[in-house]
Amino acid sequence: RSSSLAPEPVLLRETSRDTPKEALLYGRLDPGAVANFEPGLGVFCHADWVEAWQTSPEVEYEIDEVEGELPPELLGGTLYRAGPGRFDRGGRRYEHVLDGDGFLLKFDFGVDGRTRVVGKYVRTQWYQEEEKADKILYRNTFGSQPEGGPLGGNLLNIELKNVANTNAQFWGGRLLSLWEAGMPHELDPTTLETKGLATLGGFSQLGPDGRSPPVDAGALVNPILGFGGRAFTAHPHIDPAKKRFVGWGWTNVAAKKSTRISLREWNESWETACEDASFLMENCELAPHDFAITPDYYVFVENRMGMNMAPYLAGLKGPAQTLSMVPELPVRIHVKRRPKGEMGEKGEVDAPADFVVDCPSWFCIHLSHASQSADGSSLEFFGSGWPKQARGPNGEAPEFLGAWGGEAPAYDRIPVTNYWRTRVELWDPKGGEAGGDQSGGGRITQHAPWPSKDLCVEHPHVHPEFECGVHGVNRLADDDEVGDAKAPRFAYMSVSNAAGLATAPQGWVRLDLEEPLEEKPKKLFCWLTTRQFSEEVVLVPKAKAKPEAKSEAKSGSAKAKGSDGSDAVWVLGMFYDAEKKRSALAVVDGETMEPKATLWLKHASPHGLHGSFQPPRP
Repeated sequence: RSSSLAPEPVLLRETSRDTPKEALLYGRLDPGAVANFEPGLGVFCHADWVEAWQTSPEVEYEIDEVEGELPPELLGGTLYRAGPGRFDRGGRRYEHVLDGDGFLLKFDFGVDGRTRVVGKYVRTQWYQEEEKADKILYRNTFGSQPEGGPLGGNLLNIELKNVANTNAQFWGGRLLSLWEAGMPHELDPTTLETKGLATLGGFSQLGPDGRSPPVDAGALVNPILGFGGRAFTAHPHIDPAKKRFVGWGWTNVAAKKSTRISLREWNESWETACEDASFLMENCELAPHDFAITPDYYVFVENRMGMNMAPYLAGLKGPAQTLSMVPELPVRIHVKRRPKGEMGEKGEVDAPADFVVDCPSWFCIHLSHASQSADGSSLEFFGSGWPKQARGPNGEAPEFLGAWGGEAPAYDRIPVTNYWRTRVELWDPKGGEAGGDQSGGGRITQHAPWPSKDLCVEHPHVHPEFECGVHGVNRLADDDEVGDAKAPRFAYMSVSNAAGLATAPQGWVRLDLEEPLEEKPKKLFCWLTTRQFSEEVVLVPKAKAKPEAKSEAKSGSAKAKGSDGSDAVWVLGMFYDAEKKRSALAVVDGETMEPKATLWLKHASPHGLHGSFQPPRP
């Protein structure tokens, strides 16, 4: 593993330059050959990558192989990770890796420096029934379904298995396993035993047993079929200043081919912290995957998609297989005012409750964060996504996640994933009286990959205390009018290469978000090897500096000039090592991107998705 400042990828052996370029891409080299290359070129072995997507056993043991030393901020805390863990049932491989059954892995960092690992499946009612029968009994979002086709029970069967495989979120003493098309499942934070479905105070309910689809078919039909309920997002966010868990749910309004978005905020006691909010995404049949928050706004990116439900209703395809991108249409940015937001409480701005702003076509996957100007007239958000995709030679719509089918994601069919910076002017603050000229309805002032389209990345995050902030203020000031609600300077994410290719992830990168556009933004890499594959990061704040340390920093140190504190994190990232046939957890210093510790697991854990950190208890 190596770390350097904006490295230029180089070959280890001069003779390797004779290898045909097409053989370097998409995993076409064998394991021995890929070892001849530095990471960052996009060189990997597909057979190695497939090994990262194999069914895992349930585990519980103490880690006995540690390189380096754990930082004190981790001791007494717990890391939770979620992802698909079972990819087969009854001898049949699932059609798509995202149909895999949810598997949670937790790392208990003892105060004595020892770490214990527990890995268990989320034992949903669907999982238990299939485990007992040892066969696929239920249809899945991405195409896995019972044998027999339409006549085998799939025709007009719209119940989908809740795989609970996307995110593990700890808040207010509760641990939730999330999947965006169903209800949350609650697990015991200590044992990972599944407690069952969680309604979150009635906010998410899909029929009496959680099996109904999130569809509103009308007041007459809903009570008969158990429709009208709400699925819960796999991507809630935390407002660090207000200490709120901000989540949302969605319902497909069938008659209008639209999606109703409902939002709620909970305090640390799981009490509703303010009034709920809701709005309708008109002519939108696919709910967003993620969203972002600022002190006063909820921000959603609506990807423009088409859906042909006939093959799904006929029992031929999963619902995701009936989706297609519509690249000719602009993406829509939905901005919704948060109830009792900072500006609403102060009464400084009389802004409309909602904005819908057209954005150049792209496909948004995940949002790391958003920020707003102090007067609320502008927004800025960052997220991972694909550039605009072209139709095929015969007008075929661009593929949607089909390349993630089979044994592992196939990068010869996946677009390059970039980190995008988007700036939105909601109104002109100089256009009139208080609140400015709001007649324009908003416009995009910047939308481009950051720092460039050559960096292939995914799963971006920022320091948890900077996720919901205000930009355009003095980030280094302690007593600024916005307090701690400042936008971050640095962002962290997994990285595949710096060559503009779509390839498997092989490290992590820290990006500087404040460099002037005319200058080359600085980036720090922590590369793995070409036979190791990195997962999403979870960021853990470092201990805050003492007052005397802050005074010394203000006196002119390099750190004071170069950092706002948003790099004061420990970067926790798992990776799979194809040579050792094991997984490991890396702890990387967010200020230098140098490894601090590596904890080697005794088993190969499947490639995970999202997670969270439970801080040490007082």
